[in-house]
Amino acid sequence: MTWHTEAIEGNPAAWCAIELALIDLLARSTGQTVESWLSLPALEGPFRYTAVLGDAGEAALTAMAQGYRRMGFTDFKVKLSGDIERDRAKMAVLDSFQSPAIRVRVSKMGGLLRSLGVVSAARARGIPIIVGAQVGETSVLTRAALTVAQAAAPDLLAQERAFGTFLLEHDVCEPSLMFGAGGMLDPRTYPLLDTPGFGLQVAR
Repeated sequence: MTWHTEAIEGNPAAWCAIELALIDLLARSTGQTVESWLSLPALEGPFRYTAVLGDAGEAALTAMAQGYRRMGFTDFKVKLSGDIERDRAKMAVLDSFQSPAIRVRVSKMGGLLRSLGVVSAARARGIPIIVGAQVGETSVLTRAALTVAQAAAPDLLAQERAFGTFLLEHDVCEPSLMFGAGGMLDPRTYPLLDTPGFGLQVAR
């Protein structure tokens, strides 16, 4: 993989798709979960996800924040606009700020293995880790990110994604990996995750 670093860095999401498919295939062919095949601990969870507040006006942002709070979310990420007055109004909606942290997105990093490498480098430098997401990710990337989030513990500051069909009209997997009340996703409620590979059933 290091022979093609430049090509991967120029097309990280494309390589991510190829790598995840290969890892899933190789793990399935040996009858192992992805974690076992990579010599990582089995998934334990539960995993708690972070609410994401976009660059909306104060009224819309307040409504979103209140909706997340009703669902039991306690951690928020706020996207800033660069307009100081607009951003101050956003921050006034919340009571606290997040600590600085590096964001690891599996597709943006160029795959699972490179993401695990970033986690290792961040930990060595004492940098807290946020396992981030791109908007509209399917369960495939949600599943891969569980491996990254578990590897990041206890330096995991926050975890994004797992919106599933809250955002998607159609997920590629059944059932869709999604957070529930309080932003929690418990792998024990998805028995397939204990099966070889990523343990996902692709919808037909």
